[in-house]
Amino acid sequence: MSETPQRETAEMPFLDHVEVLRGHILRALGWLLVGMIGGFAAHGWILRALETPYIKACESLDKTPKLLVLTPTEGLMISLYTAFIGGLVISCGLVFREMWLFIRPGLYDKEKRWIKYLIPGSVLLFLAGVVFCYWIAPRGLIFLIRWNDRLGLETELRIGWYLTFVIRLMLAFGIVFQLPLVMMFLAMAEMVTARQMLSKWRHAVIIILIASAIITPTWDVVTLLALSLPVVGLYMLSVVLAMVVEWRRRRRRRAEPAPLQPPADTVPMGPAIPRDMGVPPTEEELAAERQRVEELYAAAEEDYHTDLDVEESPDDDAAAEGFEE
Repeated sequence: MSETPQRETAEMPFLDHVEVLRGHILRALGWLLVGMIGGFAAHGWILRALETPYIKACESLDKTPKLLVLTPTEGLMISLYTAFIGGLVISCGLVFREMWLFIRPGLYDKEKRWIKYLIPGSVLLFLAGVVFCYWIAPRGLIFLIRWNDRLGLETELRIGWYLTFVIRLMLAFGIVFQLPLVMMFLAMAEMVTARQMLSKWRHAVIIILIASAIITPTWDVVTLLALSLPVVGLYMLSVVLAMVVEWRRRRRRRAEPAPLQPPADTVPMGPAIPRDMGVPPTEEELAAERQRVEELYAAAEEDYHTDLDVEESPDDDAAAEGFEE
């Protein structure tokens, strides 16, 4: 007999959950503050790393890279902004750990195993999206700067706009690269199938183009295609993952033991034709099943009358005759 999945702890009152959540949030904010201190110490290096796509684009166009500030306080705000981004990156592991410690007691063992596979896969896909963005961003900037040159315009970027552009683009690529995991879990929940995904690929391409146009910071064709084409490839990867999930489900169901059949001398409560779900029985099988059920009912009725005859005794007959007299 299979054991019922258990959670780690018993149910807690709502206010106790709120108190536990408050503690985890405060610790997560503390880790973020520590990370921001480290990020502020390395904010110069972080700023140079974020400027690299623009520098590469300017070198390809034989231009001098120059980022502008328009107010005296903008440099300080940029330092704090890069410190926050660096602190978020440094402390993200510990922040996710606090989230995990909060939700872990409410999960079953099977769910915990899936989470252990989900988190590393999600992190790797996010990093793959960020690396791809880091590679494609100079090409997008080259296209935009050349377009301005054709119009006779000199391109001078404000550093606040540029950092917002690069960080939003990296986040967009990292989030969109989570598509295979999302589709795989929808396939695991039997909400979509690989056949449905393949039959709707044209609709998926249109939706991907619209979503890419919404989430990208600029609406130029290069940035749009740079985001949408990899997502189309990730969609096809999602189809492959859905096929793997369906194959594993079929193999697991074939390995499961068959349901117990009732003894032969019992009267069935319904048809007992061992067939696969979704395949209707033939007329011959239905006729044979009806005949079998009728024979079992007839045998049960005969046994019932035989038991009644055996239970009647001579004393009961004599008592009945005396009552009639």
